[in-house]
Amino acid sequence: MKENTSQAYIEAVQFYIQTKIKEGKEDYYLSPSPKRIKELSKRVYKGSNVRLDQKIISTFFGLEESRSIDRQFDSFDLSKLKPVQNFILGKTKRPGIVIVDLVAVLYEFPIRPLQQFLNQEREEIESFVLCIQERDMEVLKNLESMSQLQKLRDNREGNDQANVSTYIKLHWLVVCSLVIIFFY
Repeated sequence: MKENTSQAYIEAVQFYIQTKIKEGKEDYYLSPSPKRIKELSKRVYKGSNVRLDQKIISTFFGLEESRSIDRQFDSFDLSKLKPVQNFILGKTKRPGIVIVDLVAVLYEFPIRPLQQFLNQEREEIESFVLCIQERDMEVLKNLESMSQLQKLRDNREGNDQANVSTYIKLHWLVVCSLVIIFFY
């Protein structure tokens, strides 16, 4: 059984965003230009109530709270988003973790950032691996609604361990389901 590594995280995020691109529900998924990535980052930063997501975006863009957030985003050099675009399109095999975390936030990868991915319990990791290996279609039947998953994601910084545990299990189910759908 392989342990979670940063490379496993990169591969999981890459697989997840390719699934999102295939779904094609949003323009920025279909053609993630640097301009669209910047606009999405700004929208997610301003609309998110998850401080960790905001911190990831802030770190990448070098945002300073003392300055206007809108102006900082507007003046950000689009060429600095080219590596992000390349990772999304699968053209980069060894991206920096800052880029992968940013993409994980923008594409709402459920087990983010890297540190959370690395800290998953061994039992949950083994279940995920077995699910992929067996391509167990029962997982799809047990998958709860995405709206419930979203509510748990929005509350993930809370102290209620039951919610955190449920949140992690639902995320594994979502990721596993996407893997199954992708390979069938």
